[in-house]
Amino acid sequence: MKKTWLIAGVLLIGLLGSLGWMLLRPALLQTVNLPPFQARTLSGPTPQPTIAVPGNLLRDPSFEGNFVNCGHSCNVAPEWTAWSAPGNPPPCIAGQPGCYIPCPLNCTGCDPMQVDVGCWWAKAEHKAATLQFPERVHTGAQAQQAFVYGRMGEFGVYQVNTVTPGSLLRFSVYAQAWQCADPKSTTCKNGQSDVPDKMNLRVGIGTQGETDPYASSIVWSAPIESFDHYSPISVTAMAQNSTVTVFVYARPEWGWARINNDAYWDDAALVVIGPPAGFSFDPPQPELGQPTTVQVTSYYAHPDTTLLITTPQSAPLTPVGGARSGDEPYTWTWYFTPTLPGTYTLAFSSGALTTPISATLRAIATAHLTAQPTTVWLDQPARVQVTSYYRYSPYRLTIATPGGDEITPAYEGLVSGGGVYTRTWRLTSTVTGTHLLTFTANLIETPVTGRVHVVSVAGGSATPPAPPVGSLVTIQMGAYYPYTDISLTLTDPQGTPLTPNPLGQIGSAPFVWAWTFTPVITGAHRYTITATRLDVPVRGLVLAGGQTVHLPLVMKASR
Repeated sequence: MKKTWLIAGVLLIGLLGSLGWMLLRPALLQTVNLPPFQARTLSGPTPQPTIAVPGNLLRDPSFEGNFVNCGHSCNVAPEWTAWSAPGNPPPCIAGQPGCYIPCPLNCTGCDPMQVDVGCWWAKAEHKAATLQFPERVHTGAQAQQAFVYGRMGEFGVYQVNTVTPGSLLRFSVYAQAWQCADPKSTTCKNGQSDVPDKMNLRVGIGTQGETDPYASSIVWSAPIESFDHYSPISVTAMAQNSTVTVFVYARPEWGWARINNDAYWDDAALVVIGPPAGFSFDPPQPELGQPTTVQVTSYYAHPDTTLLITTPQSAPLTPVGGARSGDEPYTWTWYFTPTLPGTYTLAFSSGALTTPISATLRAIATAHLTAQPTTVWLDQPARVQVTSYYRYSPYRLTIATPGGDEITPAYEGLVSGGGVYTRTWRLTSTVTGTHLLTFTANLIETPVTGRVHVVSVAGGSATPPAPPVGSLVTIQMGAYYPYTDISLTLTDPQGTPLTPNPLGQIGSAPFVWAWTFTPVITGAHRYTITATRLDVPVRGLVLAGGQTVHLPLVMKASR
């Protein structure tokens, strides 16, 4: 066939005369810059280890087995099947709408209706590329090669594999091409392309297990050009059946004839990269009334997506949203608000799924209880708040003392804003110890609890804290509880007791008691205040003629 083509080419040039050379010569003189190329050798180089891809579903992914004869000029790696467009006639008529076969300038005319006369299209030949030409093998000792000689064509190999329907798959392969116009040139003899045009290298996944490379259901990658060096190509698709087919593809394309039009493939991989889609929720466990975001993520661009939500009472609920964002992975986002406690069932459907993908989400009926401050003095008010996304009714807040007695807090009202309801109570207690707070409401299965610690302490101060000798000093004790039997003891720097002037109670809510004295010597004057039910005495000092020293306040709960 090759010899016949060359003779026909010479006769054609002779018939065309100067016109033929005008068409061929400018193209043959073109040059291109290509990556450095490894010189071929006959010495038998050591094979590079093949690439082991975890989870690779392909059989003989590196084309290393004993090649199998598949017909005239056809040898293919085991587990693979060769395919090629037929040579006569071509798949379509050049120049017609939807036909991608160009009419080369050096053919016998370019009438759009002209059929192939042996210049445009040919059936490909398949064989093993070996380490005789090491630059054509990516790893191992062999690669798959296919080519057409002096013509255009469309060809490759494929393999059928068993998968789980709905699996998200990625098929990849390393590919390169060699294209020469003058095989006798030094460039071509050294294994480089002299004036390459296009080879349209790509890969595809037949999602339904189809073996026809022209099936419309095949998902193809974009074509690339990779002359004289290997480049990875990959495509992602979702399995629509229990079998899928992976295709490698090449199609030489040029405006005038190239003699060599070779494609090479090595180190293929088919892996499962995930389920068809996955759910995520924010928050992961929503509360009643809490706005919830549902996202479905997939590496496949599902068409015609919908999300159906079924409530715990088996009623349908339609979420809002559904917009898609991102690119590999793709994300679809919906929003809804649960109004019933229990398990919601979500079903994601698309035009590519045979059955919906389901997930469940549990919504809980709960609220959040806080108390400020969490440790208070006797009779000091503590603010108790219960917040929730849902307006529960009826509801109740109970407060139990350490002895089990119940205290009724003062309700201060309900405030709503930002989708949150806040109820507030005011708690005071004259009982020391830990108080248990419990909030219950309709729909809430588990009561919401909190704690407030009540201690019997008071605060003390001296004004001024570091007075000059002979200046009047006021000592005060403050508390929220009306203590009785209050007593102040005061000593000078020498330990001599002093008798302060009692002013009695001078304030209420909080309560304040006061004394005055006048230091007559320099140094630290120490005071101690005691009272009935006051667990920790109030202590302090006044540094007459010097600096203040503050003693720490010790808080002690009753036992």
